[in-house]
Amino acid sequence: PYAYTYRDYVIDAFNSDKPYNRFVVEQLAADQLRLDENSPTLAALGFLTVGRRFLNKQEDIIDDRIDVVCRGLMALTVGCARCHDHK
Repeated sequence: PYAYTYRDYVIDAFNSDKPYNRFVVEQLAADQLRLDENSPTLAALGFLTVGRRFLNKQEDIIDDRIDVVCRGLMALTVGCARCHDHK
């Protein structure tokens, strides 16, 4: 129900010309940046948390988050790594 906070965060980041490196760091680790408890920047974590829950199966949730980060930031798919180990 609060997914709009992530959308608003992204819009505000673009409108304020937030540097890309800061934008990425906030999306991946805003909870580790020692922000105030009510900081609107914490909405950046929506990048990882506003996704499917897979019936709360932790391994599937982690797999999805890895896939989202790789597709969104590196333009790569890594789904094959779930079952395959390549050198």
